[in-house]
Amino acid sequence: MRKRPLCIVCIGLMIVIWICRIGGIPVFGEPVLMQEEKTRLEEGQQVAVVGMVTDRSISSETIRYTLRHVYVTICDRQIPFSGIFVSTEYQGAASAAEPGDLLRARGELRALEQAGNPGQFDAAAYYACQKIRYRLWSEKEPETENKQSIRKLLFRIRENLTGTYTACMREASAGILSAMLMGDKGFLTDESRRNFQAGGCLHLLVISGLHVTLLGMGLLQILLRLRIPQTPACITAAAGMIFYAALTGFPAAAVRACIMFIVLVLARAARWSYDSACSLALAAILMLLADPGYLFHAGFQLSFAAAGAASLVSPLLSRCVPAWPCGEKKAGRLRDVLNMMRENMILWASVQLCTLPLTAYYFFEIPVWSLPLNLLLVPCVQYVLGAGVAGSLAALFVPQAGKWLLLPADLGLDLFDRILGMARIIPGSSLVCGRPALWQILVYYGALLFLLRRMQIRNKRTPVERAACTGDRRMICRSAAVLAAACVILFARKQPVFRLAMMDVGQGDCFLIQTGKKVFLSDGGSTNVQQVGRYRILPFLESSGISFVDLVCISHNDADHMNGIEEILRMIAERQTALRIG
Repeated sequence: MRKRPLCIVCIGLMIVIWICRIGGIPVFGEPVLMQEEKTRLEEGQQVAVVGMVTDRSISSETIRYTLRHVYVTICDRQIPFSGIFVSTEYQGAASAAEPGDLLRARGELRALEQAGNPGQFDAAAYYACQKIRYRLWSEKEPETENKQSIRKLLFRIRENLTGTYTACMREASAGILSAMLMGDKGFLTDESRRNFQAGGCLHLLVISGLHVTLLGMGLLQILLRLRIPQTPACITAAAGMIFYAALTGFPAAAVRACIMFIVLVLARAARWSYDSACSLALAAILMLLADPGYLFHAGFQLSFAAAGAASLVSPLLSRCVPAWPCGEKKAGRLRDVLNMMRENMILWASVQLCTLPLTAYYFFEIPVWSLPLNLLLVPCVQYVLGAGVAGSLAALFVPQAGKWLLLPADLGLDLFDRILGMARIIPGSSLVCGRPALWQILVYYGALLFLLRRMQIRNKRTPVERAACTGDRRMICRSAAVLAAACVILFARKQPVFRLAMMDVGQGDCFLIQTGKKVFLSDGGSTNVQQVGRYRILPFLESSGISFVDLVCISHNDADHMNGIEEILRMIAERQTALRIG
């Protein structure tokens, strides 16, 4: 760590941001409101907002704009906001504003909804990390001032490409490719999303280090084969990845991967040594200085945990697991394949070890088949992405050629979806583990750091010293025991002697009764919350570590007492959840 001062600076910056969060120090972009203005907002006073559109999402009836650099007029005072959501009725694509346009609207400004139940999606906390805390519903169509900008050009390119995918590919495949290449999950079907999540392959649908590395290194190799000198080729590849990150809207994982890729190719161009840990720390520092709220963003945490596993943990494990020995020349190709499989297994085992607590905390489930499915699918991703990129570029100029070039991506993604769908319906494919407490996560990571330190000490010995060390095997056994104990602590859930919980389901009823290991539900429905079973009742049960409900009682058949239960029963029948009802 002494040789990596950037890592120390990064850890210190994270601690400072955490202290600021606990102490309520305003460094997270909160708007400064006086008491009178807060009261007016709570009373539902109409306000005027003006800001620049940075993104939009369209449903069948409504359109939601993301506004940045916003000014809100409350009590005749213009107050700057980092960002807000503005929603209105969808009047058609011709009247919709595009990113880069200036938008003016009037309506009631409301704070984003906080989670009313444990496990429920907390919109207020999630979007606060992106400096968005309020939403506005506009009864009238907002006024739009057309502005020409690079942001609008990039948006139109992305819209054209996603439109090409939907026109040339199957619906499910088009949605998956849009998510993988453009970061647009609007076309992703619910079935595909559940398949990838249950298979532990949800990272394939996020613009992450895997995508940026494959695309960036592919572009660099093409430039070098065209006999372009190394320095211009590296600079061009770095510029290309910056353009790609801008095209996808700068998601957290893509920004991190883009920064690391730029450091890699610039170091290569300057003929400097490259250290992935320092590069990772530099990416974290730059992102946290730009927006401290990233530290509490799920995508940021999962992305850096996975990248840290690949940079730090995987090399240590690789030195502990012996490679296949060199043999005859005829066995050379087989040996290379086996060693490649060994490296992939070590890499994904490292990623699983480092992201396990975060996966449990945010999703409450552990995909059982994650490792074998990733080993099967990830090596094929480069070919699917290659076909998708080639088809996308061709479709911009010759649509018919783009359709034929997208065919391999269509077939490959359809196969991915089918494999993950078959794995999902296997009984026990997901284990409901509940949400671990903070102390359990800290104990797990403490044990993991201890083991990594022991492996580091072991790897410093020479092969002769390892052969002479009689306690080497003992150390490995002890390390495995410590890791197993850490997992037991992470997933341990104390069963209450008696628990009675009334869930927040809006206009309706839902009671949970626990007596030891017995779990009972009394009613479960709502008339003003859509999909109350999926988004309120089920997350509450799974976050509590409940995978089996012994008995469900329905008092009467009104919708606000039973429609959520009906929804959960349909999800169980369609293998959309690991929950079971006796």
